[in-house]
Amino acid sequence: MDFSKFFNDKSTQNIKSKTSSLLFDVFETLLTCFIMIIILNSFFIRTCTVEGSSMLGTLEDGDTLIISDLFYSPNEGDIVVFHDTDELHKFIVKRIIATGNKWVCIDYDNLLVYVSDDNSFTDNEVIDESDYMYLDIGRYKGYRGTYTVYVPEGYLFVLGDNRNHSVDSRSEVIGLVDEKTVIGKVIFRIFPYDRLGIVE
Repeated sequence: MDFSKFFNDKSTQNIKSKTSSLLFDVFETLLTCFIMIIILNSFFIRTCTVEGSSMLGTLEDGDTLIISDLFYSPNEGDIVVFHDTDELHKFIVKRIIATGNKWVCIDYDNLLVYVSDDNSFTDNEVIDESDYMYLDIGRYKGYRGTYTVYVPEGYLFVLGDNRNHSVDSRSEVIGLVDEKTVIGKVIFRIFPYDRLGIVE
């Protein structure tokens, strides 16, 4: 009796069975990863692409960012993404200058920004503006003097890091930002690859 055919058939069946099992495992792993990505993207992290030059110096037009709202509550200095307004129709990326129950004063002549618990502003309440860009001669919309605003509870005052080229809380188009519209904090830049890294 020729057993070689029997063993060859058995070996072929084992190979087919292992291949099927491997393919099923790969499919199951890919499906699990896909579901996890959807869950993460829906509830914990999202991506966003920067449009325009308002955050120049920190972020550039076309940068792709990872944002997260996991256990997040807004803090001064954070870069956040919030929902569009009726006029802009897009996600907006800005830096939080003041949270609720704070006063903000902008001294356009001396390029100073103050944040205070009351409307008396002292030198130790000045924000360090050295990291932010004033690219061209002149001032935002040609403003001079000072601008003072109270930020009520549940709202944020935001500015672009490129101060002279940013539509932000100084503008009626955006104004004070309702915390409910904040999608999350910018935590990482994933594109372009040569500037991959944490965003601060």
